[in-house]
Amino acid sequence: MDRFLFYLYRAAWGTLGRLPLPLCFELGRLLGSLFHIASPKYRRLARKNMARSLGSEVSEKEIHQLVSKHFALLGANLCSTARLSRLSPAALDRHVEIDASVGVVKKTQQSGRSVVVILGHYSNWELLPIICERVVNSPSGALYQRIANKYIDEHVRISRGTAGLELFERRNGLARALRILREAGAVGIFADQNSGASGVWAPFFRRLTSTTPLPGLMAARTGAMIVQLTTHLVGRARWRVTAGPEIIPGGSEAQTAAVVNHAIEKQILLYPAEWFWVHDRWKIPESEFLLGRARRGLALSVGDGTRGEADPPVEPFRIVVRSPNWLGDAVMAIPAVRAIKAGRPDAEVTVVTPAKIADIWKILPEADRVIPIPPKSGVRQVARQIKAAMPIPADVAVLFPNSLRSALEARAAGIDYLVGYAGHSRRKLLSKIITPPRRREPPPHQIDRYLLIAEKCGSDTAPYKALEGVFSQDELGTENLVCICPGAEYGPAKRWPADRFAETAILTAQAHPDLRWAIVGVARDKALGDEIAAAIGETATNHCGETDLAGLIDLLRRSRALLTNDTGTMHLSMLIGTPVVAVFGSTEPSFTGPRFAPHRILRRHTPCAPCFLRKCPLDFACMLGITSGEAAATLLETLDARA
Repeated sequence: MDRFLFYLYRAAWGTLGRLPLPLCFELGRLLGSLFHIASPKYRRLARKNMARSLGSEVSEKEIHQLVSKHFALLGANLCSTARLSRLSPAALDRHVEIDASVGVVKKTQQSGRSVVVILGHYSNWELLPIICERVVNSPSGALYQRIANKYIDEHVRISRGTAGLELFERRNGLARALRILREAGAVGIFADQNSGASGVWAPFFRRLTSTTPLPGLMAARTGAMIVQLTTHLVGRARWRVTAGPEIIPGGSEAQTAAVVNHAIEKQILLYPAEWFWVHDRWKIPESEFLLGRARRGLALSVGDGTRGEADPPVEPFRIVVRSPNWLGDAVMAIPAVRAIKAGRPDAEVTVVTPAKIADIWKILPEADRVIPIPPKSGVRQVARQIKAAMPIPADVAVLFPNSLRSALEARAAGIDYLVGYAGHSRRKLLSKIITPPRRREPPPHQIDRYLLIAEKCGSDTAPYKALEGVFSQDELGTENLVCICPGAEYGPAKRWPADRFAETAILTAQAHPDLRWAIVGVARDKALGDEIAAAIGETATNHCGETDLAGLIDLLRRSRALLTNDTGTMHLSMLIGTPVVAVFGSTEPSFTGPRFAPHRILRRHTPCAPCFLRKCPLDFACMLGITSGEAAATLLETLDARA
């Protein structure tokens, strides 16, 4: 197949090389326009890139016209190259004008200083190798990215080399390029393409993107001047080559990359239809889109002094996080959301969550926006909510639920890059699949399972292993109050007996008679709450079914501690920062329980636990083995430690 494609390429190249240049130009324009019609994928990419880069001052109609013109000129320039490579110097002079500004390159070389030439995919960029002897002195070279088809690659190398330009690949090292620069030579670098994992991160049209660090690196090693050479159309099959002012390196490779990007931006804005818009310059890396482990550095602004004003802020990298559907799971996902937010300085995090648990995300500083999903919302309805809240589609969606539905919601909202665990027939919808570690005993804590998503996306998750509270110590425990949560939505196997909760409160009150007790839970726990409140006496109040989530958050914040089963309220109290004493029986605290002080776990090891059953089929020994005296002692330790 490579040979076949090469023969087609050579036939087209040979045919075009024999046609008059104006005819090549017009034929290319026609072919480019046909490609514009026949390739919706690249048409959408060019439109998306232009719309995000050129700003709100350019109308949608103007974007459409620029995209159409871009494809036509792209075809015209590429087809013209075949003929330009065969023209005599005199014939080239009739079609190519070399601006006086270009003379700075040879003058600099003659003074004994080398030049790093910034190249870009403007207009007819293949024209520069053809005329390189006119704009630079020997020795000269250019960094080159190998073409996948080895036969076409060899032909391109030969055709570019006939003009005296030495080509070398980045993967083979920079020794030869640096040697040329140390000999007062010139080295060209295409600096307007995405550099993947090897790049530094710098703003390009106000969005962070991977950028080549080589101009800054080479200039720092050799003292070379950095200058940009560009071509642009000045008429039918006529081009002008110009040089920009010297680019002053920044304080680091990343800062220099930002300055180079700014110089490229200015050239693109002069002739917006002539840049190579069908390259995905801002593509999301396949490996890691968070920058916690960015190897080469990062710059957030240009800071080159050429603007005469402050740099505009970098546009946010928009991340949609689909929350788990249950309160406890959502809380355990919060360390991962914190790690994601910290993973890059331009991150904007939008949390899409069931409305019933939206209030927990609203108290999280790392959530820049919260989109509550009403009960029984369909996929399209959720997608419309996301679109209404985010006119510019998100760059990435991180899906904590394993459901197919969550992936369909994100796709319907126009988000192309989806991250999550494979499951429920959604593998083909995911752009990045998180692979869990090999099965081991015991399985990881649920917090770690969510944190693995952030880690695989590039965040440093080490600081987020604990579930840190969202309130300061001054805001916590403002009242002499202890909360009791005796229910458990999963089933009775997770519920410590009601009389044990009451006995624990009574025993604790012997040491702290001024304590008040608040029983919390959902509406169906009201009878259970009444029973416990009656046993404790007038210092207890039953709030079951009477507080919404925001009210529960406030109640827990004002309390000195929470005595609870393994429930969502337990996780919520941990998020708030209120100490927890949690009773575990049928479930496993190493999977879902509190992990660090000041939280404490009460557990009686039995041969059948953990069973993860809703109802105990035996003697309930795991729960009945935990005495109220033991619980009261642990609660007193918690209260005393807090005091």
